[in-house]
Amino acid sequence: MYFTTPLAILATLSLALASPLEKRTTGQITYYDASAGISACGANNGGKLVAALSPSAFSASKCGKSIKVTNSANGKSVTVKVGDKCAGCNLTMFFTQSVGLLVSLAVAALADTPISLSTLQNQPADAAKEAAPLWLLPSGTCFPSAASWDGQQTNGHEPDNCNIFKLDHNCPTQPSWTGPYTQAHPFPTYYMVRECPELNQWRILYDVYFTKDTGHKSDWEWAVLVFKPAADGSGNWIRDSVIMENEGDHGYSTWSSIPEAYTLPPARSNDIHNNDGANGDHAKLYMAKWHHSVHTSSHTNTFKNTCPPSGNVDFRNSDYYWASGDWLEESSTLDRESPIHLIALTP
Repeated sequence: MYFTTPLAILATLSLALASPLEKRTTGQITYYDASAGISACGANNGGKLVAALSPSAFSASKCGKSIKVTNSANGKSVTVKVGDKCAGCNLTMFFTQSVGLLVSLAVAALADTPISLSTLQNQPADAAKEAAPLWLLPSGTCFPSAASWDGQQTNGHEPDNCNIFKLDHNCPTQPSWTGPYTQAHPFPTYYMVRECPELNQWRILYDVYFTKDTGHKSDWEWAVLVFKPAADGSGNWIRDSVIMENEGDHGYSTWSSIPEAYTLPPARSNDIHNNDGANGDHAKLYMAKWHHSVHTSSHTNTFKNTCPPSGNVDFRNSDYYWASGDWLEESSTLDRESPIHLIALTP
């Protein structure tokens, strides 16, 4: 038994066959009811991510094979397994047993690209790269640098104590400013990926080192990306929120409220200048001028030339950028106290 619903959407299906050549087709997907328990592939396994193919696409050899279903409108995809043939179905149609899967695809433009559990567990560097933020910094500040060189810990430099004429003294020289989004001198971001089973979360710490801020020598600033289970039952994990360092305290934003985030190709054909907000994969995070506190938005109307009373009003804009995914290093490579306590912070 099957029926169409308003959730039917256009999708591109990629059948993962034994041959190195994949067969691709484009059509609609919709829901079907497999409650009878017997299918063209044998007894139904009752799983949520089971697909039925129209007669033109089905063959017994495809039973149990995986299909990548991609919403051609937004590039989001899920993987399902072939479990049945839908006899008499429209030749352009593909059917899934999961209403939740259809909903997730239909509204995928309202969600971030999920990260698989396998990637989080077994390829933490890949997981960190998939969610790596874009750092945005104002001109005239002390910019980040490597925390160690040739295996030796960087010692840092004395603070300037709110002297704007020495704010960037003993700091990396930046390229000439050419307008907003001038690319900064490269610097590493140190990451740590950990599961928080008691919270049913995965978290990724992104940590950046400065030789100083305006008030003290050697300065670490950071953001923690929090992931929760995807609601579609796929076992994947999606972005839930971000926790950010702010002058010894920490700021917080749910992912649904994040004002700026971007998506890389192929989902988007353009570059870091795009802004998908909560639909994006990489948060745009602003580092403040004086104390380097981390924020989800700019602040340009006060304290450009004088020290602020708090991190919340510290001057910050997008004069320079650095995509942290272009230089990631595992935090354990550093000879320092583990920052794992930052992973466990409560918003």
